[in-house]
Amino acid sequence: MVATALIIGYISLAIFFGVILGSLMGVIPQNKLPIQTALFVTAIVIMIIGFVGHQISSDFSAFGPSELSGKIVIHPITALVAGFFVAGALEAAGAFEAMSDLLDRMRETPLGFVGTSMFLVNIPTIIAMPCGRILAAALMPAAILFGLRLAKEMGDARLTGVIVFAFIVNAAASCGPSPLGGIGTIGEGMGRFAIGSLGAPQATGIILATSVCALMMKYITPLFPGGEGSE
Repeated sequence: MVATALIIGYISLAIFFGVILGSLMGVIPQNKLPIQTALFVTAIVIMIIGFVGHQISSDFSAFGPSELSGKIVIHPITALVAGFFVAGALEAAGAFEAMSDLLDRMRETPLGFVGTSMFLVNIPTIIAMPCGRILAAALMPAAILFGLRLAKEMGDARLTGVIVFAFIVNAAASCGPSPLGGIGTIGEGMGRFAIGSLGAPQATGIILATSVCALMMKYITPLFPGGEGSE
């Protein structure tokens, strides 16, 4: 049943975010289980869940190592091997469809398209990791799918770029305020400040920069050379 496949996707997505948040909050000690190892184990768990889901419903495709490797997209922004691995597992488990369903539900709330878009593109900073590529690897397909849907419904092809590139800018800078050891902790250490004391200002700056990127993509950048938006 389709509902079963969606439930499997939601479970996989919940496990992924649970590991991320558990690492950030110290529930998963980094000195005993580093985030890279935790994500590797997460991908294995998601594969097992996918296998069980296939036994429950034939509508859910079974996948193993070969299917998983076929889902992995190699791109500079997905530099961490852990990000590669878990991204393939999430896609194979239907987590991106679950994410799209979740975003659709969110945009039907008072948040609307604007609030949902802001939430999506700022996830890397909201859940700041020591390398933003971890979340970028796992959530880029969801950003692309949501951007395409937004562009289609609003009748503006630029909106895909607004979502995708704002997400990239946010992910590229989000390692700064990470409590797990982002670049911002270097300044905290040299200045003898408390850990996390520079996190909030950095996060605010990143969110503002993300908004500027989105505005430029929407109102300044042409869709193609000599096209709409160019002089």
